[in-house]
Amino acid sequence: KLTALSLEFEYDSVTEADELLEHLQPPSTLRFLRVDGWNGERFPQWGIHQLPNLGFVIIGNCKRCRNILPFSGLPHIKTLCVKNCGELDLWDVKDEDGDAGKGNSVNSSTWPCMKSLEVLSLLGVSKL
Repeated sequence: KLTALSLEFEYDSVTEADELLEHLQPPSTLRFLRVDGWNGERFPQWGIHQLPNLGFVIIGNCKRCRNILPFSGLPHIKTLCVKNCGELDLWDVKDEDGDAGKGNSVNSSTWPCMKSLEVLSLLGVSKL
């Protein structure tokens, strides 16, 4: 069973990048996900609801990405690292009921869906 997936993109075709990531559907056994160099603007919606075991997420060098994955429904997330995603201006963080988190800090009272988070690293995301 697949538990780790690392995706590295090295081409400039925006359309292909969007379509490729949208049609990719990793198995629910995935615990580690790394996406580097993806050239699309929005992550697909498959990620969260189909990956309940996801504990480690690293997103880097996605220079056109404006909207990061929603993190509701990830009870095991421990490490989240986002780096060099300079266009990122929306982070969709909702709890299990679909309510948006309040405030600008990540803790169990403001964003209960991230209560297991141990490491949060945000580098090069000045618009966020």
